[in-house]
Amino acid sequence: MRSGLLAVALALVLAWLGGCAVEPPELPPISEPEELQNPRADFRLRLWSAQTPLLVDSLLDLKLQASAPVYLSLFAIHSSGATTRLLADRQVLAQRTLLYPEPHIPLDLRLSPPTGTEIFILVGTRIPLNWPRTQASPGQAAPILPLAMDGQALLEGLQQVLLERDRGQWNVAVLRLPLEARVALSG
Repeated sequence: MRSGLLAVALALVLAWLGGCAVEPPELPPISEPEELQNPRADFRLRLWSAQTPLLVDSLLDLKLQASAPVYLSLFAIHSSGATTRLLADRQVLAQRTLLYPEPHIPLDLRLSPPTGTEIFILVGTRIPLNWPRTQASPGQAAPILPLAMDGQALLEGLQQVLLERDRGQWNVAVLRLPLEARVALSG
């Protein structure tokens, strides 16, 4: 009897979710240029999240690390197709894990619909990247800068600015995470 009620409740929840599901907009595929892969870099980057999958309305929580002292910039291609520079030329020490957003900076970065894939691109450079160019000095740029470009243009712009530098002086790490809706069960 109890398993029958559980099956009916599960069927109702699935039917409700199916009826309320909103299809995310079709986005063009994003291909990461091979030139962003840099085996000749003299340092490594790590980018990860303890939260996977990401959930709509949850706070963004990323961890960033470099094997050498570098400047870190963090970019996002959101499931909506919007692009953002999340962090600009933040100087870090070797092997120190940087939390993003940083606990002492009051940013409420809640993940928003549509569901899909969130792409985060961590760029490490020996000298500040300063891209896209702004009037702020390195490390003093606005914490979050919405970019007027799509994901492919972001990747191509990064590729162009990085290939102007010595290949040993920069590296990139890419993290793709699914963004899913929260499932609220009423009792």
